[in-house]
Amino acid sequence: MKSLRLFIPVLATILLISCGRTEKTPVKLSLKKPKDISEVAVPIDKGFSDYIAGYTSGIVSVNSVVEIRFTPEFAAQINRKNATGLFMFEPVIRGDAEWTDELTLVFRPAKPLDPGTLYSGRLNLDRLAPVKDNLKTFPIWIQTIKKDFIVTTGILESMPEGDKYSLHGQVTASDYIVSQEVESYLQAKMGRKKMQVVWNHSDILIHRFTVTDIIRTENPQKLELSWDGSQAKVRQKGNTNVTIPAAGDFTVTDIIVAQGGSRSIDIVFSDPVDPSQETEGIIWLSPAADMSVSINSNVVSIFP
Repeated sequence: MKSLRLFIPVLATILLISCGRTEKTPVKLSLKKPKDISEVAVPIDKGFSDYIAGYTSGIVSVNSVVEIRFTPEFAAQINRKNATGLFMFEPVIRGDAEWTDELTLVFRPAKPLDPGTLYSGRLNLDRLAPVKDNLKTFPIWIQTIKKDFIVTTGILESMPEGDKYSLHGQVTASDYIVSQEVESYLQAKMGRKKMQVVWNHSDILIHRFTVTDIIRTENPQKLELSWDGSQAKVRQKGNTNVTIPAAGDFTVTDIIVAQGGSRSIDIVFSDPVDPSQETEGIIWLSPAADMSVSINSNVVSIFP
């Protein structure tokens, strides 16, 4: 299965009752809206706009909080001494409620929510201050993002001596996933030998990895990357093979054209290129155009 490029944002929607606006978040890959949340969610009584200015609703991350913003007029009447028993959820969400400022009440779950799950809840408004009889409980509907991921591979980076490679890549998750679980998805092998994979989890959604110490031999080899999320109940499984050039075989292994605002072309060679190498007459564009060239190890970058 060929690896694909994917970028999935986390959507945490704050809906404004008073003005009825919704803001669109630009995405590179659309997530299907869960059918069940649109089927069960009920219209919010406009009367709540006297008490609540904004609230968390819709599709959220598994590590999201539930935020309620009150109107200044209602907030001035609220008794903040006791924040327990204000929120109720089904399925049950254990956590604590706290005031983050004079207008904002936040419910923080004790642990990440279950992925791909619809939660219905309510806020007991009448425990904060007097409200109309038909507006004592404010309904809450949230749907967590379904767990998913995509594996992409980057360039085959040559070591300075030209006898080893490192392969870079990343696992892009649909939502927050603990680092240890992400690492369990991926395996790298050269024949029957399991290869070492080094991870960088500095980004919540993009988990970068490097397969290290890929030794070149007299014959071309295949590095196999395989991934399987079934143990974590993720229906995502596949593999891809990366050709490792034989020692002494100098060739172009890849050509990468940058997408978006940054225009560049990367030519990836099997061996390091001398940074003092004169490229005029060796690399050119058709039709002819001015360009600058940068050499970094086995990658020659062209900037038109």
